[in-house]
Amino acid sequence: MSRKKVRLLTGVIGVFVMLMGGLMLAQPASAANGCYGDYCSGRNPYTTGVGGVPCYNDSYIVSSADINSFGGQIGPISIGGSKVGVLELRWSPRCQTNWARLNIAQGGNYRHLSAVQDTGYEQVNELLTIGYYYLNPGIYTTNMIYSPVHAVQAKVNTPPWWVATTWV
Repeated sequence: MSRKKVRLLTGVIGVFVMLMGGLMLAQPASAANGCYGDYCSGRNPYTTGVGGVPCYNDSYIVSSADINSFGGQIGPISIGGSKVGVLELRWSPRCQTNWARLNIAQGGNYRHLSAVQDTGYEQVNELLTIGYYYLNPGIYTTNMIYSPVHAVQAKVNTPPWWVATTWV
């Protein structure tokens, strides 16, 4: 191979190595495995994480509110009723995110599940988007809100009432 071709090939390889190195440095290592910082907002806590670990894995309940059945209706009132579910506000220290989680053992009329930040920003799971008025028992969540500083509240609409956690 001539000297000219060797120089050209060396130059092309050098440029390629520099470009690839620059691309690798352009994102934090954790971004390749999911999310980081505010980029976690709007993402699913079960499938998205930091460093390859889903945010749900290290999460815990920071506030909760019971959901009760009374007189054939679902809501926050517990007088003469029975607990049929719980609304949770969850926190992931690894991801610095909150989200709402609804765990219901009895189906009913649940419409709007949300995690709301004190800034007004919210993540919403419209539980009944097709006009149905009955939600089956199960676990439902919102996407995450990155919120290491601001307070967050979980809430769910069980018409005509709202069930909400405290602000944390």
